[in-house]
Amino acid sequence: MKLKANNAIFYIIFKGNGDPSGAPVEYQAVSDLRPFLPLEIKKVTIQTKEESQPCMNLKANNAIFYIIFKGNGDPSGAPVEYQAVIRDEPPQQRKRKLESPGSAVATPPIQSFPKVDYDHNPWDDDEVDSVIEKEYHRQFVESDGFDVDHFYLPYGGGQVPHIMENKYDYPYDVGLFSRLGLHCYNLEKGTSLKLAAINKYNDKLRFTRCLCYHITLEAIDTSNNSLCNFQTCVFKDFLPEQASFLAQTEISRLKVPSGPRPPTYGGPDRRWKDDAVDDSYKGKMPKWFTNDEMAAISTKGQFYELQESDLQGNEWLHMYAEFAFHSKWIAHASDLRPFLPLEIKKVTIQTKEESQPCMKLKANNAIFYIIFKGNGDPSGAPVEYQAVVRKTMDGIPGHICLEVDCLAYKSS
Repeated sequence: MKLKANNAIFYIIFKGNGDPSGAPVEYQAVSDLRPFLPLEIKKVTIQTKEESQPCMNLKANNAIFYIIFKGNGDPSGAPVEYQAVIRDEPPQQRKRKLESPGSAVATPPIQSFPKVDYDHNPWDDDEVDSVIEKEYHRQFVESDGFDVDHFYLPYGGGQVPHIMENKYDYPYDVGLFSRLGLHCYNLEKGTSLKLAAINKYNDKLRFTRCLCYHITLEAIDTSNNSLCNFQTCVFKDFLPEQASFLAQTEISRLKVPSGPRPPTYGGPDRRWKDDAVDDSYKGKMPKWFTNDEMAAISTKGQFYELQESDLQGNEWLHMYAEFAFHSKWIAHASDLRPFLPLEIKKVTIQTKEESQPCMKLKANNAIFYIIFKGNGDPSGAPVEYQAVVRKTMDGIPGHICLEVDCLAYKSS
């Protein structure tokens, strides 16, 4: 009858069907973690737009902390390190209800969290009437967000420009997003543009969980070695509903001069057209297939295992693996280049769009199952990765979306 008791303490020992750490780990559910303190903090990276001086970032009201730490021992009994992403925001102001004389108990304040309106254009608000905000609005509209000065807006919602002192020395993740924009353009136009340099980029926090990048770059056309200027708008989602990581382009185009034009913010050319994508490529990300499961489904002709020649002729497959690598180590330093090039050991494509195996690489919508490892690893251990990368295109020029799930396991 103890299972039916209203009050009880449960001591549980369990393990997973495999483990994200890659080690054979068991867990104990405990109520007191003090025996495992103090924690050893190995690395902390702060991301904030509020302070320009690094020494002041710790005093920002709004910031994201990427923390790597381990305990003084671990409840699992194994040598485990942790990666934590913590978003620090000040609490909203709460109004205190005035109680009438003689009231003994105060009514607790109620805090409501309004639903995010993704279609809302912030420039439609009547309050936006200051000279600074109007000038920011003009620059944003006339350049589609690519050529904007640094404005200190009262609500902190403006673009933050970054001019590259050395256009060949740019943040790794910004380079990765630039390559995604070029990849989208190449798929649509049949071109072979490749990233050469990054001149500048603007970033902006969107919906508290997404970072939006407007990137101006130089690309080389490998068919004739000519240079061109290129623009891409890419946003990454730290907390997508259906995957561990999401990167999506809104603009992928040759550079357009700034000048008066109708605003495109939130317009049909920028908004993702979800109903244009087949339902087979929506919802929760698929799990990793075993060889037997893949063989059972392969009779439908949806799967194709890539050959070595496919990997050599399509550099963007390495980019897909890099997105998975980046998603796994997003709390690491901004530069994962010391661990490149990645060694891709196996790629299997699943798609319904093309019946011929050689054409599946050109499908607009496909799921890639990739096994790879780095040239060394940030963990310091011999690790291999299994990544599921879902690529979708909604038919609107300049649009491509990558959703990523990635697991690590110890290499044999």
